[in-house]
Amino acid sequence: MKPAFGAIALLAVLCLAASNAAGQDPTVTVYFDQALTQRTMECPGPGLGMLYVVAENFNCFMAAIEFQIDYPPCMTWITDLDVPAITLGTSPAGIVMGFAYPQNAFGPFQVMRALVMWNCTGCDLTNQRVSVVPNPTFGFVRAVRYPDYEFVDGRGRTSVVCQDVALDIKPGSCPNAFNVKLFEFASGEKPMKGGVLPVAVLGSETFDVTDVDISTLHLEGVMPLTKGGPKIVDVAAPGMGAAFCDCGTGRPDGYPDIMMRFLSQDIARAIAPGYEGDRELVLTGTYLDGIPFEARDCIKIVGHTPTPIEYADEPVLNGAIPNPFNPVTRLTYFVPEREQVRLAVYDVTGRLAATLVNGVVDAGEHSVEWRADGLASGVYFARMEAGSTTQVTRLVLLK
Repeated sequence: MKPAFGAIALLAVLCLAASNAAGQDPTVTVYFDQALTQRTMECPGPGLGMLYVVAENFNCFMAAIEFQIDYPPCMTWITDLDVPAITLGTSPAGIVMGFAYPQNAFGPFQVMRALVMWNCTGCDLTNQRVSVVPNPTFGFVRAVRYPDYEFVDGRGRTSVVCQDVALDIKPGSCPNAFNVKLFEFASGEKPMKGGVLPVAVLGSETFDVTDVDISTLHLEGVMPLTKGGPKIVDVAAPGMGAAFCDCGTGRPDGYPDIMMRFLSQDIARAIAPGYEGDRELVLTGTYLDGIPFEARDCIKIVGHTPTPIEYADEPVLNGAIPNPFNPVTRLTYFVPEREQVRLAVYDVTGRLAATLVNGVVDAGEHSVEWRADGLASGVYFARMEAGSTTQVTRLVLLK
């Protein structure tokens, strides 16, 4: 099958419908790698590439699945490869194909492999989508199951080429100033000071922020404040120069943005002590369809010449980042000399929830991750015993 613009496939699949134990919808997805892990790709080309069209979570033996593939102008469909089917007929919407024998699709099943040509030189196009959508002739993404020949409804998923997500720290501010004094308190020896850091994920003609799963957004591992946001609002247009800690001059452009606020003290803890000079911050998240993305902008250190964090001559247990958290957080601690350290987490009843460190550690600052998978929401306490010193910090797990 060689589709025109809008690759269309109508494949016959003999399926025995089986209930999905994981509760996941049957889907058809385009991957950019044979390992079936990449649904995003940097700007390719010019040159040849491969697409892998995969049916997932159908949990059956197959005979029919229909769908269409929409793809951007920078991609040309050359030919299909390894299609385990026979042609039954054609229609104005595409080619009808059927499997000679039932196909085992109880796991990921490669429906086809396609050779394509990319021509995205210069990356003029951003956030271009390769999408599996309903076949226009019948209006479905669906399969036919064997042996009863009933339809199994599914859905298509989207993959992204030339992904470009714009981040604007402190919209309307130039430069993106961040007071270096915050870093002096990042060790936890003194009370942290400072307010909130406003951050916006900027929408555009090619990037719709309503496709983002807001619950997955983290800036340097820190969750945004839930009070007063995040909000969908038009803040600014994507600008140029963010990689150089510049600031954009774009004003509201008619495309919605995601506006968030972060506690400045949490960001300071997350990136200290590597704070000398300008610093690039990374925001991570996923689309609603599960595609991961990153966005970057810079802060400019202001205030006075920074000095390294100085610890007292005794062990110190710092706070956790993020806190509250779900389900992973990271604790840092300092010991002035090589010694035995025990760091454990307890629930409010005093019952041991996890032992994070129990052994001899070298002098200096250390960090350890705690995964609270399987534990209930609530308050927990991290307790560090080092030498004759015992320190406790409060943790809040929110699920």
